[in-house]
Amino acid sequence: MNNTERFANFLEELSPERVNDMDELYAEKLEFKDPLNEAKNLEHLKKIEADLFKQLKEISFEIISTQGIDQEAFVSWVMRYRFRFWQRKIEGVSHVKFNDEDKIHYQYDYWDGSFPIYGEFPPLGWIMKVIKKVLAVTQ
Repeated sequence: MNNTERFANFLEELSPERVNDMDELYAEKLEFKDPLNEAKNLEHLKKIEADLFKQLKEISFEIISTQGIDQEAFVSWVMRYRFRFWQRKIEGVSHVKFNDEDKIHYQYDYWDGSFPIYGEFPPLGWIMKVIKKVLAVTQ
């Protein structure tokens, strides 16, 4: 199994219990960034992932596609979860780089949190809908 497949499998199997297994895949010193968080080491990344499972319920990842060459990969995914009483989903892409020990030392996750996350809060969601309506190009 190559590095790209190992990462994709890890995402598909991610659970609160698997957070402690991140040592197998991630370097101790790393660079992680997504629209909400940044981490410079594995312990902080583990805290971020553990908090994800506290805030959201029934989290699952579906891998859509993978592209990897040598020590770099792009993995397209859909994360499904339950927030409050509703099922939601976020589509995203992870860009990961592996070091000489085949451990991830760089991960940038790209996804749009505007409506799936921020839009959940009534005043902010209403403002975002108005902005989207004003900026949308109509035929």
